[in-house]
Amino acid sequence: MKKPTEVNVEEEVTDFLEHYTVEYPDEIAIDQTVEALREYVPTPRSKRARVRERMEGLLHHAVRELSTIGGLFWIMNLVFFLGGFSYVTILEGNPYLTLFFLAPIPMLLGLLEVFKGRETGLYEIELSCKYSAQQIMMSRLLIVGIYNGLLSMLLISTFSVVVDNILLMTLLGYWILPSVLVSSLGLFLSIQLRSSTSIPVTVGLWIATVAIVSSSVDIVRLLESITAWVYVVILFISLLFLVSQIYRVKRGVQFETGH
Repeated sequence: MKKPTEVNVEEEVTDFLEHYTVEYPDEIAIDQTVEALREYVPTPRSKRARVRERMEGLLHHAVRELSTIGGLFWIMNLVFFLGGFSYVTILEGNPYLTLFFLAPIPMLLGLLEVFKGRETGLYEIELSCKYSAQQIMMSRLLIVGIYNGLLSMLLISTFSVVVDNILLMTLLGYWILPSVLVSSLGLFLSIQLRSSTSIPVTVGLWIATVAIVSSSVDIVRLLESITAWVYVVILFISLLFLVSQIYRVKRGVQFETGH
């Protein structure tokens, strides 16, 4: 049984609630409030705007990562390409096979820079940084790719000027296919084997392959006889494979634990 004081309190509360009214604002006040808050509502961005924002962020990270790329990477690639230039212009070597050999070298050597956080045991630390390990590796991949493209375009332009009767489209074909195919294989092995030894092994295998190709007239003729549609199919498959490996890096492969 409730005490008289409790009953009185409940009655007073009930009576208060029954007679309490909420004054709602009129429509003009509501509209004014909505208009005042409209500027704080985020506007939906188009897919193109989101892609542009990601690309700008990637470029920003790449500029920041330039200082972390070791000097040996820049020098070794420059030496390789200067050697190729000298071989063709001074020793009158085959410009097509020279470019065929040099095309993937910057990318393969660049993978050492891309994954050096993993090799030095800093991958977990990079994961906890403001910029994730995936952003760092994607930025370094972009730097390596741009450097490869610049060196190759410079060499192709030089060959087209100093070498007589050179076929520019054939020269581009000897560059782009090995560059994409071998780079994708090197990236795949670096991810799968989780060891820095995979990159020197890939470079060694590529040098051995080029040595076999250049020493065999039949293999050179076979490469020269490849029809355009076969070349396009191989290039397309290689591009898909390369994009899939880059996506794995972007998604975030757990290199240390192998997850």
